[in-house]
Amino acid sequence: MSTSGRPAGQGSVLLVGALGFVGTELANECLVKGKHLRILVRPESLKDADKLKKVSSLKAKGAHVVEGSLEDIESLKKAVEGVKTVLSAVGISSVENQGDLIQVSAKAGVERFIPSDFGLNPYYVGVGISNVLDMKLRVHEAVWDSRIGYTFIYAGCLMEWYAVNLGMFSYPEPAPPLPQVADVYGSGDKLAALTLARDAAKVVVRALDDPAMLYKHVHIIGDAISQNDMIRIFESYFDSRIERVPISFEELQQTISDAKEDKDFFTLIVAQLADAIWMRGRSAVVPDNCINSAVVYPDIKMTTFTDFIKTVKYSR
Repeated sequence: MSTSGRPAGQGSVLLVGALGFVGTELANECLVKGKHLRILVRPESLKDADKLKKVSSLKAKGAHVVEGSLEDIESLKKAVEGVKTVLSAVGISSVENQGDLIQVSAKAGVERFIPSDFGLNPYYVGVGISNVLDMKLRVHEAVWDSRIGYTFIYAGCLMEWYAVNLGMFSYPEPAPPLPQVADVYGSGDKLAALTLARDAAKVVVRALDDPAMLYKHVHIIGDAISQNDMIRIFESYFDSRIERVPISFEELQQTISDAKEDKDFFTLIVAQLADAIWMRGRSAVVPDNCINSAVVYPDIKMTTFTDFIKTVKYSR
């Protein structure tokens, strides 16, 4: 079943995960750029007041809404019909459920599949460092096995998640408390690529039907900055002092080990990513076999940490 909106014909984009944090930015950018956009929405989401509001907003802008889910193969077949590109922005809990979507897309003649990456490059981080990145590697293998065209896009660390609390992961909220303490990993000098979700969406939508980006790995480096520099800029702008709590490599590894033993998945994922980002410095380097978006799309201006932090409406 589909609901009204701009008809999606040949050459359209199917976006899965449009109601999520990154997905919403991708959907809006697709529509701003005049893409014929389909969004796959779970039937239960249309019964949720907050999600329905998002759906209605996207539909009013021209999105074509198709009901279905990653678990419903028949709905996926209908969703990909006549589509040129499938763009996935599913959350962590659904990353490994993209297999059927990949297979259905390949059989339907979809030209390009962009899986839900938009984080660190799992190849550069390495196998066994992060459960989530290992999941994404398995998705890539499924893409290769299907022989569908692809573009893999890495956005480093989303600024909304890592800049607000000066390198510590936090979910976006309207009025976060003003930080007073920050865990500083290692020396605090390793650079991380912080990228605003909206900036990442601009690159993704530019790349999704760019023939030069087919079969490529694309890196987005919004602002390469260390924790020490973030804290320094923050203290200067807000005229406040941050208590720095040093976290050693050994302490972080112990947190990871304890989280595995306790089956605390959230703590495990956050700690593993902190290890890859701040201890190993694996987000701010563009490997030689990858494309730097700043080189191919120099007109897309990236938001700096300094500019971003001035927009955060902290509560005091």
